[in-house]
Amino acid sequence: FDAFEAILNRMLGNEDRVVDALFSFTHPINGAYFWCPPLKEGKPDLSLLGC
Repeated sequence: FDAFEAILNRMLGNEDRVVDALFSFTHPINGAYFWCPPLKEGKPDLSLLGC
């Protein structure tokens, strides 16, 4: 999970003190990772996963 840790550290501003704008309207409450697939015509587009 090193890649996810790197992304999270970047989002938290640990490297450059610039916090991700996502946190201006959300409030993280735990360290869980979630992924939301892109939508295509109102439905999840899982084509990149080979589905």
